[in-house]
Amino acid sequence: MVFCKKDVLRRDLLFYCGRLDTDRMQVLDVPDGRDRQLGLSLKNAFRLQDRVTHEEYVFCTKKATDKRRWLRAFANERRRVQEDQELGMEISESQRRRAILKS
Repeated sequence: MVFCKKDVLRRDLLFYCGRLDTDRMQVLDVPDGRDRQLGLSLKNAFRLQDRVTHEEYVFCTKKATDKRRWLRAFANERRRVQEDQELGMEISESQRRRAILKS
C-alpha cells in the first residue's frame, strides 16, 4: 500500500510518504471515542499494525461509510491473496521489484 499526504498550500497535490507491506499488516477496527494509546479522541478510525516491527498506523475517515469501505477492501485483498496462494500463484522477487519501481 502506498500512502501520501496532501500539500498544505495546494490541496490538489499529494506527496509520497511511503509504502506498507499489507502481507505483514493486521487491520484493526478502532471504536469511536478516546484512544488510550494515542490519548486522542478518534472517529471513523482503523489501525494497521505491522506484525514484524509492531509499528502502528492510524487512519481516520470523514464518514463511517468510508471506514467500512476501507475495512471491506482490506478484507477483500487478504481473501484474494489467500486464494492466489491456494492456487499456487507466486510472484517472484524480481517481479515484485519491477512492480514497485513502476509505481
